Amino acid sequence: MSELEAYKDLCKKQGNLLRKDFYFGSLFLVKFGVARGPYKFSGRLSENEPGASYPLYLSGWQQYTKEEWSLKAKKASDGSLRIALDLFPKKYENLKVKAQYRQISGNPSIGFEYLHSKARANCEVTSGSAHCNLVFGSRKFGFGTEGLIDYNTLKPSLTSIACWWVHKHSRLVLKHENVDSNTISLGKFDVSLYQKVDSNTKFAANAKIDCVGKALDIEAGGENKWNATTTGKWKIDSSGKIALALKKQWSNNLTSVFSAETSSESLKNHAFRDSKFGIRLNIDQ
Repeated sequence: MSELEAYKDLCKKQGNLLRKDFYFGSLFLVKFGVARGPYKFSGRLSENEPGASYPLYLSGWQQYTKEEWSLKAKKASDGSLRIALDLFPKKYENLKVKAQYRQISGNPSIGFEYLHSKARANCEVTSGSAHCNLVFGSRKFGFGTEGLIDYNTLKPSLTSIACWWVHKHSRLVLKHENVDSNTISLGKFDVSLYQKVDSNTKFAANAKIDCVGKALDIEAGGENKWNATTTGKWKIDSSGKIALALKKQWSNNLTSVFSAETSSESLKNHAFRDSKFGIRLNIDQ
């Protein structure tokens, strides 16, 4: 079985540190979950976005898992529906198969993933295109590539390439995105860093370089575990935004997250009209 991460997960640790627990979409969000043997259910209730048809957003996610397959279904109050079937046969332990349907796009897909000790390949096929990616190397160093085949033109295109380096508790990932397959350009670069300083402190940074639009966006953040039940997070970016989050585990079944975002300009002028706040509760049974 491959120890390599999937192409889409190369920056997952950095992304979680800079995104997770920073919730400003509405004033409150409640997540609840129940697990009983092979069956799991999770739901989400939150204040809807301004201008939406309903004041509240509600979604439910069900999952039933057996030894060689898993069935998932998600339904939301905005009318979206997603159904996914995962197959992982014991006889072919290096192979995974996923079939899914999304009601919003109305485009069913089937995916295949093959795992090897030094490589990991994934391909998702829809009615209009095939999206494939490949990573190869070792857990410390490697390369990856991602491409698309359009059935209408039968023309393959390389959408992005990546390389990564991991040493102990450090991770550095460099990605290049090709913005136009018909022309030669520098495109976009994404450089991300993850560092586990010690058992209680983590740091991440990300720089997005758009050579076509001549833009640079930088974001950095960190996490510090104060004690067994309390964690604080922070992040800043090149636009001047500053965000803080406080996560508190009250019991094995209840966790709360309070987050706030403002800007350096607001702090300078002592005006907080553009500041955002969010409260999140996670309830697990």
